[in-house]
Amino acid sequence: MNWADLFFKQARNRGAECAVKDYVNGWPETALLEGKVCYTKSKSYDRSKREYFIGVDPKKLADKGDYALICGGMDGQLNDIFVIPWTQFFGTVNQGEPVNTYKDREYLQYKVHIRNDGGRWTMSVQGGSRSRLDVSQFRFDPNEALEPLMSH
Repeated sequence: MNWADLFFKQARNRGAECAVKDYVNGWPETALLEGKVCYTKSKSYDRSKREYFIGVDPKKLADKGDYALICGGMDGQLNDIFVIPWTQFFGTVNQGEPVNTYKDREYLQYKVHIRNDGGRWTMSVQGGSRSRLDVSQFRFDPNEALEPLMSH
């Protein structure tokens, strides 16, 4: 399921200005939401690992923006929206090591995990021993996620 497009539809229905600037392989990657540039990922929650797993292209570290917007859900429901300040998200990603994610060709990505540890949400990046960020304060119910985007 494309959780980000679902969130954007809900945002528009609530009167927010929202436009996807670019898609990668059919998935929204950069969006303008209330004038804020948002790097966007749409992921389903993995219950067995208690996490959202995200691959981040190293080229994205050179981009500039306001927020990383991680839209997640499960069982047909949009559950979590993480509105993480751009500098904190990419600063944490940059502490990891990109790895090749394909066997038949080279495609480097940072492997990012956003895990639920008993109600506390942490973001970590493979290859970075210090690459941890508590993202609990950036996690919102989908109905409340527009508030931080509209208030700044």
